[in-house]
Amino acid sequence: LAAIFIVGIVNAVNLTDGIDGLNGSVTFFAAIFFMLIAGYIGKIGVSIISASLAGACLGFLLWNFNPAKVFMGDTGSLYLGGFVCALAFVPFIILLLTNKNADKKTKMVGVIVAVIALLIGGLLGYDYNPVSAEDKQEAMAVFGEEDVYWTRFGKCYHTHDDCQSFSQSEQLTKGTVEQAIAANRTKFCSFCAKRDDITNVKTDDEALNEENAQDIQEAEDALEDEVPAAK
Repeated sequence: LAAIFIVGIVNAVNLTDGIDGLNGSVTFFAAIFFMLIAGYIGKIGVSIISASLAGACLGFLLWNFNPAKVFMGDTGSLYLGGFVCALAFVPFIILLLTNKNADKKTKMVGVIVAVIALLIGGLLGYDYNPVSAEDKQEAMAVFGEEDVYWTRFGKCYHTHDDCQSFSQSEQLTKGTVEQAIAANRTKFCSFCAKRDDITNVKTDDEALNEENAQDIQEAEDALEDEVPAAK
């Protein structure tokens, strides 16, 4: 149940990152709530940590309100989700471990829950496919401060707001390519690349082909390791 709760909350917080100011404001009020509750039950350390998170969100919101100038991206929003889960579990874990009436088995369960929360938060917050510095420099050299567009759930940026890959109901965010990459939209749309005849920036199709080629190579290497060479 703890794992389901953590995964659900982390992804719920991540989903709020699609609208300017929503993620930071929701997390801000959650942090204020935990700060008050922790202070009420006498857990001053947890209250201070919650206040720190609320202050960080407030500082971020100064730049993230519509029209947003800075974007959090998946790594930031997943981290906040993990932080909120940790704040929810920490007072419970502290009360459990400091309870003299609790037996060792109950305390061990509390420790296991805390470790699971830490591991899941760390795994979800890690960027497994970061953009390379070379790809980022190439994109910034081509587009500079020109406007690009991306969607809430998309993984690439576009140079045309009428790109054929957009659906009519999708809300577009506009910014520079540097802001798009910061929001984890790290690849250039292949349709826009063909439309603008741009060939020196990595597109989503090229990235997918590279991933497929890498998967095939790994599968071939695994087969070579498993099947002994014919004598």
